[in-house]
Amino acid sequence: MSVRLRDLIAAERIKLLSLRSTHVFLACAFLVAGAAACLLMAKANVRQAYRASYPSLNDAFNADTGSLLMAIAACFGASTMTGEYSSGLIRTTFTAVPSRGRVMLAKALVLAAIAGITGAAATAAVILASEVILSPERYAPLLSEPGALRAAAAFTLLMPLGAVTGLALGTLLRRPVIAVVTVVAVLALLPGLTGPAIRGLTAYGAWSVLASQPAPGTPAFAAISWLVFGGWPVIAFTLATVLVRHRDM
Repeated sequence: MSVRLRDLIAAERIKLLSLRSTHVFLACAFLVAGAAACLLMAKANVRQAYRASYPSLNDAFNADTGSLLMAIAACFGASTMTGEYSSGLIRTTFTAVPSRGRVMLAKALVLAAIAGITGAAATAAVILASEVILSPERYAPLLSEPGALRAAAAFTLLMPLGAVTGLALGTLLRRPVIAVVTVVAVLALLPGLTGPAIRGLTAYGAWSVLASQPAPGTPAFAAISWLVFGGWPVIAFTLATVLVRHRDM
């Protein structure tokens, strides 16, 4: 008798929330969001004549914060999987539930949910901070700026997409140090070492296009960026699931 997916999700949720690394991840995410708010505060001291047109959106969802959030989420995702390989828990899990694809799906769904809630909370914190800091000096709220909703949505999705990508890389590489180094190199360092054409095919490059103000170009260009942005975790997770089905533990 196969185990129901919702039961696997419940088990993975309990397992993930019991890990100390989960609480460290949540704390780091909010610290990064706070740092983004501090950056906005530091740049808010501009000349009075320019405050009505102050580009707060670019500072609220800035590139450094996005890169760091994605790397943190990806490292968290990788560590959850490599930790199971290191402890041998993954063998017990796959022995109890032979359907490895369902186990991987449950892990990805729980991880994406926790990272997504964290990302939404971090986005809300950044928006709230920007409104509190800049509302006396600006004529319009942050979310009324052109492209603000698109940038906020992309900023929120950074963490769940990064976490699932990290989970997949952790499954492929197994070893904690190698997985974390690879995650940081691929998601955070690689985009800065490539040209514009290649950078647009990376997860961070696609996000930076979506977070640009006021618009990322033509609607088709924006659609391609969304596909690239969402395609990274989908492709990585698919490869990891296929491999784990045919690999000895």
